[in-house]
Amino acid sequence: YSSAALTKALQTKEISYQKISIMLSLIIQGITSILIIVFSSFVTSIITNQESIINIIHTYMILGISTSLIMCLVIPYKEVLQGFNCEKFIALITIIYVVLDIIVVLLLKETNLLNLNNIYLVNIILNMILYIIYKIKSTKIKYE
Repeated sequence: YSSAALTKALQTKEISYQKISIMLSLIIQGITSILIIVFSSFVTSIITNQESIINIIHTYMILGISTSLIMCLVIPYKEVLQGFNCEKFIALITIIYVVLDIIVVLLLKETNLLNLNNIYLVNIILNMILYIIYKIKSTKIKYE
């Protein structure tokens, strides 16, 4: 959907199409996520037969799905910004994102707080920051 939003935005010189892309991707991802959560034991049992993993997977699935849903907000803005010649901006933000992610994971390791929950929480927070940055940047673009 984000690629379609980018194409339409470039054709019309309008950035509003990422909102449609966001809504559609959230609906589809939301339905898929609900199905995965409802049938999480079944989905997990396809991957493993270890009861201990199957019993705790619900927490991780919810965090993983939350990260994925936030990316439904991030990607359309990112693609539209790239289409409007903001590649250097996107590259810089991506570098900052990766460096921050590495630093936070290393800090979690040093403080003995490194676990899957915290890694997902870091990704959720960083992805929300990406969304805010890209949304602000997209409002400041001049469309010729």
